[in-house]
Amino acid sequence: MADTKVFEKILRMKDRERKAAQQAFTEKQEQFEIAATNLYELLKKKEDAEALLTNGLAASLPIQRLSEHHAFLETVNRQIDRAQIAVQFARTAMLEKQELLSEAYIEVKKIDKLIEKKRQEAWRKLQEEENKQMDDLSIRQFLANGAR
Repeated sequence: MADTKVFEKILRMKDRERKAAQQAFTEKQEQFEIAATNLYELLKKKEDAEALLTNGLAASLPIQRLSEHHAFLETVNRQIDRAQIAVQFARTAMLEKQELLSEAYIEVKKIDKLIEKKRQEAWRKLQEEENKQMDDLSIRQFLANGAR
């Protein structure tokens, strides 16, 4: 059983690593959600501004107002471009942390299976030893009773 204690210590260490990887993944996932929400809000703002511009063209707004709407749309488009880059970086970071988390889960599972195999092996050896002792006892009893 001493073997399993060593592996249990390793399992605890790997489990701590898995929990740290889980926390890092959760943080990156939250950062991705924030960046994606920001992008969504900018796209919604652009859609609303384009709708106002279209309505302004239909209502024949003054050139000054149309120019302001156009400048606003250009600003929003630049913000959208930056937000798309931020979302892509956040997605990449999140996927990297997800990969590390998957690897950590696999390591924990490997150690867990190894511990289980060691326990089964120890149980099998115990059963074999017990069977040998029972055979020895049976032979002694047979010889003791057979000699009479």
